[in-house]
Amino acid sequence: MKKEDEAALHPTISRGSKAAHAANRVMFAILKDDLPSALEWGKQLSEYPAALLGFAPQCVPIRLLIAQGKKEAAREWLQRLYAMADQADAMGLIIKIRVYQALAAETPDEAVTFLADALVKGEPEGFIRTFVDEGRLLAPLLHKALSQGITPEYTAKLLDIIETEDLRRRAAKVKETPTPTSSSEFLSQRELEVLCLVAEGLSNQQIAQKLTISLNTAKTHVSHLFDKLNAKDRLQAVTRAKELKLI
Repeated sequence: MKKEDEAALHPTISRGSKAAHAANRVMFAILKDDLPSALEWGKQLSEYPAALLGFAPQCVPIRLLIAQGKKEAAREWLQRLYAMADQADAMGLIIKIRVYQALAAETPDEAVTFLADALVKGEPEGFIRTFVDEGRLLAPLLHKALSQGITPEYTAKLLDIIETEDLRRRAAKVKETPTPTSSSEFLSQRELEVLCLVAEGLSNQQIAQKLTISLNTAKTHVSHLFDKLNAKDRLQAVTRAKELKLI
């Protein structure tokens, strides 16, 4: 992003490249959960005609509407864009639109229906980032899809990646922060859930089944618990957790 910022300042850069830079900046801010910056870049993006943006980047203003909670407007725009993408047989764009339609859906059932279509279309080509980059919002819907048996292997793989990346981000933050004063500062909600199940004596397989996650994800959660609690085994982890009043 830094390199693109520098390139955007070059006197010979085209308007199309400047529009693409603004679009990328909007998405960069949204994925960092920085709505004020996204809105500021969105204003710059709105100065360029849609035709200059090209086909796929037209999704960016729609994603900004979703970030603002303006889902009804997003739904109308997505419906029009889907018809264009379908006519052009632009499968990558179709999948992205379906993901956005899931995020902007009026009801949970409608959201799962849109997501199911995206998963069925995405699995043969192995689409990953289209789903994973929206993990913070999409994970609950992916869990619902998994519970309904929708592309189970593929859906579980996407959830594994989302949860693994989230664990890495949290672990990195833990290293940079002082000793916590409460469980919410120390462990994520999911880690607390896993910790309680460990304390109940459940195996990794049983934890995976209980939380509707894959076995690998359950093992990753338990491993991170051991690291955070400086424990060598389950008993030591539970003992340490009780000492810290986490359970």
